[in-house]
Amino acid sequence: MIKNLIFDMGNVILDYTPRRIASFFTSDPEELDFLCREVFSNREWVSLDKGVMTEEQAIESICSRVPEKYHKLCRKVMAEWENYFLPVEGSYEQILLLKKRGYKLYMLTNASLKVYKYRKNSPAFDLMDGMFVSSDVHLLKPDPGIYLCMLEKFGLKAEECLFFDDVEVNVEAAQKLGIHGHVFRKGPDEIIKTVEEYEKQNAQ
Repeated sequence: MIKNLIFDMGNVILDYTPRRIASFFTSDPEELDFLCREVFSNREWVSLDKGVMTEEQAIESICSRVPEKYHKLCRKVMAEWENYFLPVEGSYEQILLLKKRGYKLYMLTNASLKVYKYRKNSPAFDLMDGMFVSSDVHLLKPDPGIYLCMLEKFGLKAEECLFFDDVEVNVEAAQKLGIHGHVFRKGPDEIIKTVEEYEKQNAQ
């Protein structure tokens, strides 16, 4: 029986689309490509999510390897990007309904410590019974350790959990540990429909 719902953050609760976020800082195609490649998808971003690099260290590292003409843009994006990390339409409303049905709600996310600043971007954060952030434990999904640590911290049984993530390999890693999983595609009412499918299976 599913008692606990675990949600990834990016592209489940908040819309992490690098090119969309970058478009708030520039409309130049070359600069958009640059930001997606060198800021949002490079080693510094991973290090921030793993909690092994500070934001200032990340900025200095990026600037040390990219042309000087991009330095000002990089600093601005790193300082302000979370202002454009906007909610996935409909997710909060679905999660709220499930909270009212009595499910325990948790978040498991690969994110830098900045998550505690931009959590205000969606009221869904306030519905969570617990949050487990990669940068706090220096582990990243799909490392099995991050799932096991979360289960232990909150006293959860794997078979009683349903995990939503937009990355298939992350869901597969959870399933190997006995956690039920669903690859989220931002579909209308997708969260509610998935939970109701599990409810029907349990009723049979």
